[in-house]
Amino acid sequence: MNGLPPLQRWWATYVLIGSAAFVAFAAALGALATLLVPIRHILLVLLFAIVVSFVLAPLVSRVERVVQRRAPAVLIAFAVALAAVIGGFAVLATPVVRESRALAERIPSYITTLQSDEALIVAGIEIPGDLRLRVGSAIAEQGGRFAERAAEIALRVVTAVIDILLVLVVSLYFLATGRRIRVGLLALLPTRHRVRAKHAEDQAIRVFGGYVRGQLLLGLIIGTASTVAFTALGLPYA
Repeated sequence: MNGLPPLQRWWATYVLIGSAAFVAFAAALGALATLLVPIRHILLVLLFAIVVSFVLAPLVSRVERVVQRRAPAVLIAFAVALAAVIGGFAVLATPVVRESRALAERIPSYITTLQSDEALIVAGIEIPGDLRLRVGSAIAEQGGRFAERAAEIALRVVTAVIDILLVLVVSLYFLATGRRIRVGLLALLPTRHRVRAKHAEDQAIRVFGGYVRGQLLLGLIIGTASTVAFTALGLPYA
């Protein structure tokens, strides 16, 4: 045994230890994911509620400076968010329903055109016959399932509306009790670490809130630009 090199030179040992640690970590993540599967929907609702709370926090702060009370400010912000959601559904639902109905009515004519010998030109380019047949077969297959999926789509829409309401209600709770939660969490830390923890928390809230609001603003700009472009081009079902 005296002729063996020291442990520091056993590179194979380090590889085995690292591999075992990686496998153990992956197994732990897999076990945690399996345990969280039954409650993943609840976790998603809580996560989105936290995001909505960050989005509405500046509005709550501004209203609170005017009304001088936290509860009315939270209720006003909740009413604004609810009105925005209802307005968004009202604006989007009508064209979605109209274009979905028009698409369902035109699918047979599209299939007939694709499967016929008539030349099909899109943007100045003639579509080859074999490609037309494959596309026509795919549309025919999916078009036949369109009616079957209508009930499923309607159920998903209702579920999405309920989830959005749940997110708004939970975010209302977070906005109303957020300060008490923060004070309670800081109270659990040793006194010497509270100032640094509060500073780190403030920075995290500022950065994360700015990131979320920036992404929402970017999505709004992209959606508006896409809508204007598609409308100007006359692109159907966009």
